[in-house]
Amino acid sequence: MNSSSPAALDCYLAGWDISGNHCIRCVLLYFVGTKSTCRIAFNFVAWLSTEAPYRLTRAIRDRVILSVITMTSKRILIADDSNTARGVLAKFFAQRDFDVCEAVDGEDTIEKARKLKPDLILLDVAMPHTNGIAAASVLKDMLPNVRIVLFTMYTEAIARAFPNEKLAADAVISKGDGMGKLEECIQGLLRS
Repeated sequence: MNSSSPAALDCYLAGWDISGNHCIRCVLLYFVGTKSTCRIAFNFVAWLSTEAPYRLTRAIRDRVILSVITMTSKRILIADDSNTARGVLAKFFAQRDFDVCEAVDGEDTIEKARKLKPDLILLDVAMPHTNGIAAASVLKDMLPNVRIVLFTMYTEAIARAFPNEKLAADAVISKGDGMGKLEECIQGLLRS
């Protein structure tokens, strides 16, 4: 299904039980295609307002809108003292419809997190002023629901020095594992 016109959607939905969760997933998949998350949400909510009212009960429509809202942009604060690394990470996550903020060291991260209230903080470990491990501890005390990922070259040293239950981070990912593993980890944390 390539067209996103209402007529194409009508044909696609013909025969589906519109009240079931299966159909909601089909409609969401219909809008996903290759579009960005914000565009998906816009198209889907527009469809719900114009085309769906005669098909969906209010309760189901409200549940679907809530699902779409949770798909929209999440804020990530990226902290790395390397301008190059920070820039690459910011571009990578901005292209995936995340609201990206940046910090240059641990102190800057704590200050910006207090103001911006991100959903997730991506921390380098080796940063000036306040390192990522110390910053993570302060951040978890300050924002207990924020997800924190340490993205570092020192994963083995961290594993030896800090058992998971004593580390204030939700995950530790090696920079050597690449962006795919990092994205998978972040998506998983933001879904949970």
